[in-house]
Order: sequence, then structure tokens, then C-alpha cells
Amino acid sequence: MDIARPEFKQQKRRRQIIWGAVGLIVLLALFLGVARLKPAAPTVERATIWTDTVKRGSMLRQVRGLGSLVPSHEDVRQIPAETEATVIRIVNWSKRRSTPSCR
Repeated sequence: MDIARPEFKQQKRRRQIIWGAVGLIVLLALFLGVARLKPAAPTVERATIWTDTVKRGSMLRQVRGLGSLVPSHEDVRQIPAETEATVIRIVNWSKRRSTPSCR
């Protein structure tokens, strides 16, 4: 025979209300924390940027630099492949200090 225990129903209801209130307080704290964050994008003074409307047409690009950007042969490295191959020619043999190894 089942015994009616209304206090268990009240305890369960009270526990649900407490957990709901704790969850609501946590959500409110998260919302307030996010609301206080500064914007992610850095701020820029309006006087330091150029603003204009978007236009269709050719774009003029001016580039200034000191010298040319042509790589010298000392800076270029050739990395061998991990597979077997046939050497057709060796460029700049005099600058190499060790003989190439073949597999």
C-alpha cells in the first residue's frame, strides 16, 4: 500500500525553484559581465583615416621602396624531394660545398 507523502512533492518543488533562481542569477551575472566589455575593434581617431565613397574604375597603386626585391642566388635554397628522380642539370656547381647525394 502506498503512503502519501506530500512533503516530498513540496521539497522537490522548492529544490526546482532554488535551482531556477541560481540559474537566473548566473545568467544575469553573465549578461552584465558581457555588457560591460569594451568593443573588440580598436578605436581610431576620425582625423587619422581617409573616408570616401566607393567608386568603380581603375585603382592607382603607388609603391615606394629602397632598392629592388630580386633574391640573390645565395639566398635561394633548393629542397630535394623525398622520391627518386633524375638530375637533369646542376645549377651553380662552383658554389656548392658538398657533392649531391643520390639515392
